[in-house]
Amino acid sequence: MADIISALLLWIGTHTSYAVGQFHPNVAMVEPYRLCRLYGVPNQELCRDLKLKGIYDKDYTIYLRYDFEPDNVEDRARLLHELVHWVQWSNGHNEKTQCMGQLEVEAYELQDQWRAQFGLKARRDAFTLLMLEASCSS
Repeated sequence: MADIISALLLWIGTHTSYAVGQFHPNVAMVEPYRLCRLYGVPNQELCRDLKLKGIYDKDYTIYLRYDFEPDNVEDRARLLHELVHWVQWSNGHNEKTQCMGQLEVEAYELQDQWRAQFGLKARRDAFTLLMLEASCSS
C-alpha cells in the first residue's frame, strides 16, 4: 500500500503546486457504518444510500471501506481523492482558510483527471461541481 500511496502522491505533486513530501497519512480499513459515523451520518438506512467508500478525517488518517482492493483502479481513484484532501490539509488549505466546497471541487477535478488516464468516466458532473463552489459564495 505504501508504494501505491507514494505513486499517487507523486501524481498529485506533478499536477498541482502542493508540496507532497515523504510523509504518508495513516490509512485504516473500516466497515461502511463506521465511515458514515465519521462523516456525521448515524442513520444506517441513510448510510446504505450514501455508499461511502472513503473519508479523510483531518487527523492524518484516511478511512477506506474494508473491501478496498489496491489493484482495483476505481478504488485507487477513491484513494487519490482522499489523498488530495490530506495534501490540501498538509499544505494549510482547510475549512479555516478555504471553503470546503472549493476543496471538494479540486479533489473531484484531480480525481477525474487521474481517472481519464485510465479511460474511466468522470465521477462528478459540471452541475455538482458548480453547486459545491456556489456553496462558497454565501
